[in-house]
Amino acid sequence: MEKNLMIAFLVVLLTVTACYGEVETTQISTNSQCRTNDDCIPYCRDRAGTHPTCKDGVCICVGQVR
Repeated sequence: MEKNLMIAFLVVLLTVTACYGEVETTQISTNSQCRTNDDCIPYCRDRAGTHPTCKDGVCICVGQVR
């Protein structure tokens, strides 16, 4: 009985940790041409909490939403 109770407690604890520890990533495409991440800095500067990323020749502002 005590062993089952301990297992149930651990399952609940892991579930709560997994749900609340989750971080979503948001990507905003700017439709601006680029070759490096530095080319995207001017386009992502006004979007707080994001960092510039050049992906497939297009600037994307990547950030995290909690």
